[in-house]
Amino acid sequence: ASLAFTATGTPMIAYYDKIDGALRFAQGDGRGSYLLKTLDGDDSVSPSDVGRHCSLAIGPGDLPAIAYMDTTRDDLVYLEVRTSTLVREIVDNGVTPPDVRLTGADAALVFDDAGNPAVAYQDPTNIDLVYARRIGAPAVWTTQVIRGGPGMSMMRGTAAGFYVDLVKKGTE
Repeated sequence: ASLAFTATGTPMIAYYDKIDGALRFAQGDGRGSYLLKTLDGDDSVSPSDVGRHCSLAIGPGDLPAIAYMDTTRDDLVYLEVRTSTLVREIVDNGVTPPDVRLTGADAALVFDDAGNPAVAYQDPTNIDLVYARRIGAPAVWTTQVIRGGPGMSMMRGTAAGFYVDLVKKGTE
């Protein structure tokens, strides 16, 4: 589960429902209760497993956004929770030559000073720490391996990226 607060103090929680394989969202209503909804998954016609390792952050204009794993498709997903719509983008699809890999474990989402989202996460296949950020117009996601991969004389990598977390500079 991941918790964040809007500028006015409204609590929001994103969490993974393991039984239904779904990404769920809870938003405080100001009276001590929560409005609950499913954001992705929980489709009986086309079952999926989405929402693992979710990370919630509040972007510009109090826009909630979530980074999470779609383990059905082996994707790292970024989802903006707009008032009437959801904007879903693939951050990393796990297809980077020369290998196909899992991606998105231990995702951590943050917004930079310009309001652009960035995600740090683990590539569990190669055991790498990866950093992705959305830049440009039209927006594209760029990825960079921060730590991992085998050294020149090593057979294995450095086992990096477990339990990653991001904090915007100047915040606590």
